Amino acid sequence: MEKRLAKNLHFLRKYHGYTLVELARLMQISKSALSDYENAKSPPSFELIYQYCIRFNVDLAVIGSELLEEEKFRAGKYQRSRVNPIDLLIMNQKQALLQQKLESMDVQLTLLNQLLESKESENKTLKLQIELLSP
Repeated sequence: MEKRLAKNLHFLRKYHGYTLVELARLMQISKSALSDYENAKSPPSFELIYQYCIRFNVDLAVIGSELLEEEKFRAGKYQRSRVNPIDLLIMNQKQALLQQKLESMDVQLTLLNQLLESKESENKTLKLQIELLSP
């Protein structure tokens, strides 16, 4: 399924005339991540797959289950039954919130590492003091 999904993501981007850079910017992901998804090097998140379905009007049940064909795509065989533009807005907002949480967690991790280094340094100092006080 992963290779079929990767081929479908690639097909949709090319069919709609996007470059890797253009679509990555629209999807708010890196160009290299998009390339990895299209080459089945790493699996995309469900949210990204859902964004593809909304942006390109493809049924979620189809995008990973069968290889998309240009003729059938033109004929509308793969279209979603309902396209709600608010879905895309909600997905973009969720992605922005997740990005903020990730950045916050990076800051917390940095602070925890600094605290750990500080405590390790404090322990070394205490050990030296103990050694100096020992007869």
